[in-house]
Amino acid sequence: MRQAGVTAGRLPNLLVIGAQKAGTTWLHRRLAEHPSIFMSRRKELNLFGDRLWDQRLDEYRTHFPPAIGKLFYGESTPGYFWAQDPASPWSRHYLNGNPDIPGSVLRTLGAETRLVISLRHPVERAVSAFFHHFRRGRAGAEDRLSVFGARFGVVDMGFYARHWQAWTAQFGEDAPIVVLFDRIARDPAGVMDHVLRRLALAPVAPPRAEAEHAGFVMRVKDGALGIDPHLPANQALAARWGCEIAQAPRVTAEELARLHDLYREDIAFCQARWCDAAGVDWTRPRGLEDLLTAV
Repeated sequence: MRQAGVTAGRLPNLLVIGAQKAGTTWLHRRLAEHPSIFMSRRKELNLFGDRLWDQRLDEYRTHFPPAIGKLFYGESTPGYFWAQDPASPWSRHYLNGNPDIPGSVLRTLGAETRLVISLRHPVERAVSAFFHHFRRGRAGAEDRLSVFGARFGVVDMGFYARHWQAWTAQFGEDAPIVVLFDRIARDPAGVMDHVLRRLALAPVAPPRAEAEHAGFVMRVKDGALGIDPHLPANQALAARWGCEIAQAPRVTAEELARLHDLYREDIAFCQARWCDAAGVDWTRPRGLEDLLTAV
C-alpha cells in the first residue's frame, strides 16, 4: 500500500539490518530525526527476507519518496541480519524465506548501500526474543528456551560471526556500521555521533535514550527467571498484548549456561572486534540476576 503523500520511484540506500531485540527501533527513530535522512514510516518492511522479494519490489519503492532533498533513504528490518545454516540444529529454513539476503540486497541496492548493525549480548538477546514470542502468543508456560530456541531464529540469530561473514563477504569488512546495545542506554549521544560520522553527516540534538518498546520486568523465583506478576506495569503490558502472565515461560540457570556454551565463539568474535574498544565485557557469563531489567 502506498504511503499518503509519497510517490513511488526510488530504493533505499541505508539499511538497519539487525540484530533483533538490540535497539533497532531506537536507531530507526533517531535516524529519522536527522534532517538529511528519510526513514520509512513503517519499520520492518522485510522485503529481502521474503523468498519472492523481487515480486514486491514495486510496492517496496512506494515507501521512499523519489526526491525530497535527503541524502539517505532508509528502512530497518532486524531480521535481515540472519544467515541461516541448514547444517545447524538451531537453523530452520522457512518455506518463504530468502536463503541469500545479503546477495539480494547487493544486487538490488548496490555496493554503496550503507548498513547499520546494533548487536546485543547473544544470551540476553535470546532471552528477550523468547519472551517477545510469549507476548505474541507463540510461547507459553510449557515451553523451554532449550527447545523453543530452535523456532523463529530465537537461538540461531545470535550466531553473529556467521551472519557477519555472510554480509561482509558481499559488502566488505569495513562497510557495516556497528553499534552495541550496551552503549545505547549508557551513551546514546555517542552512539549516534558514531553512526552519523560514519555516514559523513553532522550531529544533531542529543538523542533520547529511553527504550521505544517497554518490556516486562523480570524476577528470579525458585531458581528461574520469569515475569514479575505483581508489578502494575507488567499487568498493564500483558493486558495490552492480550497475554496471561500466569502462562508465561521461565528460563533456568542451566539454560543460560547452555546458551553461553553455544555462543562461546561468537562472544569471543564480538569481544575482539567491538566490545573491547567500547569498554564492554561480554565474556562474563550472564546469570539470572543479570536479566532482571525489562525484556
